[in-house]
Amino acid sequence: LVVEADGADYLLYDGLTLECIGKTPEFENVYRADYVYVNPDGIMACAYTVQGTSEDTIIYYINGNNMEVLSTSLFSGKTVNKVIVEGNRAYVLADHIGDNLSETSCYVCAVDITTGQILWENEQQGCRAGVISLASGEDAGTLFVSADCMMSMFDKENGAVKYRSIVHSKPVAASGCDDVYEIYLQDGSYYLVGTKTAEYIDVSYEFECA
Repeated sequence: LVVEADGADYLLYDGLTLECIGKTPEFENVYRADYVYVNPDGIMACAYTVQGTSEDTIIYYINGNNMEVLSTSLFSGKTVNKVIVEGNRAYVLADHIGDNLSETSCYVCAVDITTGQILWENEQQGCRAGVISLASGEDAGTLFVSADCMMSMFDKENGAVKYRSIVHSKPVAASGCDDVYEIYLQDGSYYLVGTKTAEYIDVSYEFECA
């Protein structure tokens, strides 16, 4: 359990006992905590707005078990929306905001959290970041990202685009297991998309939101 404290710090609590087990270090040159992700192994990705800017974000990758900082990544001109950490990699989804909508882009990258090095990156112009999800399972090897009404699946190892399509409504949630993603759209539509075949499996089911 992670709780924001004092605007730029996070407190980490044991989810069973509610005992405070750590606090993120006090970092220089940051003034606002924007986003935090903790994986089941206790690895944290803490995103902060850089002091003196409104568009630069720095992510600290922290071992939540001892609060050791593993590495950092600076994203100039980008607002981080979501981060997923799996093994020694972080997958970062961000908005790159320009002066007008045509200059806005959805940015996604993979980072080695032991060094902070960006391993691959991709930008989709003219759209805003939406959903990011990693497929689980032994045979899973893809990353799902949405940008407005565009859906993309990337090879999580090298960033190669395995599939890309535009749908009629914005995805709001996605989860994947082995070779299939379940994708829910804003209008209530439900999609199944195969990651190995990179084709729609079924687009026929819709339901009404209560």
